[in-house]
Amino acid sequence: MSPYSIVGVRFIEPARAFRTMLKVKCYSDYKANQKPISFSINNREFLVKEIIDQWYSPGCLYFKVRDEDNHTYILKYVQDRDLWELEFFKKEKE
Repeated sequence: MSPYSIVGVRFIEPARAFRTMLKVKCYSDYKANQKPISFSINNREFLVKEIIDQWYSPGCLYFKVRDEDNHTYILKYVQDRDLWELEFFKKEKE
């Protein structure tokens, strides 16, 4: 069995005019969804260059990550629903 998995497809609607689909690919060893290694938004893939921070809340895991373009994201994993959500995005200054 591969230690990588794709879980939790989520439609998020920052505006009603369009729908955004988030998919997260994770490294999973002794525990499912240990850490995200890449994610895609509307079929555009982003590789996780760095996990900046990680924290827990009841029923959720949060990962603050940086992609190859140095943009910052907060990805939230809702454990009981096996679902990922994009909580935050910050574009790196050019």
